[in-house]
Amino acid sequence: VSGVGSDVLTGSISYSSGSAPTNAGTYTVSCDFAASGNYTAAVTSTATITINPAAATVTAGSGTKVYGTNDPTLTPSSTGFLVADNIVVAETPRDAGENVGSYATHASASGAALGNYSVTTTNGSLSITQATPVVTAAGGTFTYNGQPEPGSCSVAGVVSTDSLSGTSSSSPGSGAPTAAGTYTLTCSFAGNTNYTSASST
Repeated sequence: VSGVGSDVLTGSISYSSGSAPTNAGTYTVSCDFAASGNYTAAVTSTATITINPAAATVTAGSGTKVYGTNDPTLTPSSTGFLVADNIVVAETPRDAGENVGSYATHASASGAALGNYSVTTTNGSLSITQATPVVTAAGGTFTYNGQPEPGSCSVAGVVSTDSLSGTSSSSPGSGAPTAAGTYTLTCSFAGNTNYTSASST
């Protein structure tokens, strides 16, 4: 109030929001002075208050896993949120895929006060690495009978729906041995997109 010299005048202030605003948005503030003994009522004065959203960030969690195993628990992070606003930040479903590769992970924020923030969201990643199969070569002791004795190869550590093929060889010689002697059986798997190579003798 101006034009009153050293006098102290009492007026009122009101807001379009009902009370002094705290949330992001644009508001109108009105100032009023009712007439008193020496002064007439003043024309109401209005002004605009703008509260801009605060900047905040949400970053999805990242991690790795071996092909054929369950996803690890990923933890998102955030900055810029007031603790009192109780903003909840959580992981959301990642990009689909179970083969070896990198997949984007995602996170989101929620809460009644979220409208007070301008949120920048950054994806994370889940890297799926190759599994290592366990190849086992099994020989044995046999009595010569003129028939080949190939031994056997087995593989473990493989997803139940996957089928792996490999090769076996005996040395010395080629093919399954038939003559009396001692031979080394080697079982090998060359590897593929989801599995590393492996061998056993």
